[in-house]
Amino acid sequence: CQSNTVNRTNRPTGSKVESDKPISITYKDDSIQKFDAYDLVGDQILPVSELGTEYIAVRNSGWLPNAIKILTDDIFITGTKNGTKVFLNTDSIFLNEGESKHYQFNKNDSCVSVKSSEPVYVLHVSGFYNELACANLVPLKCTGSKSYQFLRTNKEDFAINLIVKSGGESNFALNGLKNLISSTSFRDVPGTNGLWKYGRFNLNVSIPANASKPNVVTNSTHDFNLCVLSGGFETSFRYGYFSSFANLNLGPDKLLCQQENIVLDAGLYKDSYKWNTGDTIQTITVKDTGTYFAVTKKDICLFKDSVHIGIYPINTQPILGNDTSACLSIPLTIQPKSKFKTYLWPDNSTSDRFIPKKTGQYLLVVTDSNSCTRRDSLFFTSFTLPKPQIVWDKNEERFCNDSLFTFSLNNSFKSIKWFNEAITNTVSATRNNRDEYFVTVKDDNGCSGSDKIHMDCSPYITIPNIFTPNGDLYNETFKVHNLKSDAWQLNIIGRYGTVVYKSDNYNNDWKGENLPDGIYYYVLKNKENDKNYKGIVEILR
Repeated sequence: CQSNTVNRTNRPTGSKVESDKPISITYKDDSIQKFDAYDLVGDQILPVSELGTEYIAVRNSGWLPNAIKILTDDIFITGTKNGTKVFLNTDSIFLNEGESKHYQFNKNDSCVSVKSSEPVYVLHVSGFYNELACANLVPLKCTGSKSYQFLRTNKEDFAINLIVKSGGESNFALNGLKNLISSTSFRDVPGTNGLWKYGRFNLNVSIPANASKPNVVTNSTHDFNLCVLSGGFETSFRYGYFSSFANLNLGPDKLLCQQENIVLDAGLYKDSYKWNTGDTIQTITVKDTGTYFAVTKKDICLFKDSVHIGIYPINTQPILGNDTSACLSIPLTIQPKSKFKTYLWPDNSTSDRFIPKKTGQYLLVVTDSNSCTRRDSLFFTSFTLPKPQIVWDKNEERFCNDSLFTFSLNNSFKSIKWFNEAITNTVSATRNNRDEYFVTVKDDNGCSGSDKIHMDCSPYITIPNIFTPNGDLYNETFKVHNLKSDAWQLNIIGRYGTVVYKSDNYNNDWKGENLPDGIYYYVLKNKENDKNYKGIVEILR
């Protein structure tokens, strides 16, 4: 809401705002003018439920040393009910709902007491030098605190006002020092019959400007209200009114998880506490279902509230299930048997599944749809793999030249499968073309292991120096004894250095086609180990 005129009669003064949800309302006036002061002011509006019928406004203008006394303090009072009678020191006025009246401090007024028959708003406009600000005053009844913190952020004039019930003026301390807040500086508030005291304190010297170090003002026996004032000539003025509203709110009804407890808090700075549990302290810890009541007292005000505590039903959803195991070579994924809101595994991962790395106990912490925490664990066993070893006589030359050989295993296993499909611990077989021989086994845990040997017969080949491709089916090819298939390269070179035959995968199949009888050179190279053989061979038909 914004007004586009400085005319008071055309502004939203006295407007009533209602809402079905909690809201906050702030206002600002840019700018108000008084004498040569022309400033922006504003504050947050209190809800009607927090208003009262007793207020105290302490004059700020003109009392600091060397202050220019051109300003006066003003208060604006707004009624919330029709026919409200308001007393200001010795003066009185009547207000209706939404109606506002202006009261200007008299020349000799250093403090004004406001009393009313119904709750009212009291806005205090004040200033230093020619700078203005305002604050909504807080009612006296059931407000205040025994401790406040504030900052002095610059070197402009700095002061505080303190409002306290009679008897509390001797118990103040500022930053732990009692001599900075002297009881002799307090005066009776007019119109309160000596019940209330106020004091004004110039702190220009007492506390240095330091925006990072808070100052603390305390009272060891009484609640009090604090006004913080700061400003300078032709700069600005800042006015903060600090208090604490007494109330009791235990919060909404709550449901707890199994074995969970909760702290119920009746609020700080009450004069007394009483719970239906018999406790007489600010907070209690409860874990049982039921309705809990608290009654607190601050000054003459009693506050009551209750809260019901229930417990969620026991969640019987299964989490991890039974202990499990897996072979080392096969990753196992652990996955909960039910769906949950969150997951936390031993490595702080939060996925809904987990791959264990080694044998051990694994704990899973989950939260369910009620945000209740549950735990479950299982033991995971990682089985090592069997390690079979093929046993043979390790005589490669004999192996390469024999047509039949025998392999066996170093241990017994639940199941065995050899390269030739044999399933016994010992196997006899003939040499194959690739010279690779393997076995796969399984142990009692169902885990697999294998072993493999590779024979190198290249040192044991026999290369002929003559062959007779004459069609009699005897010695028809250049046949190398113990030659492994597809493992050799062969180049045949004529007497003039020309390659007359070439094969990258020689398999004893060269017949000397289209070549005359005679002497030729050969280069035979093993592709697996780069072993080379060179020599001559004769073709004779």
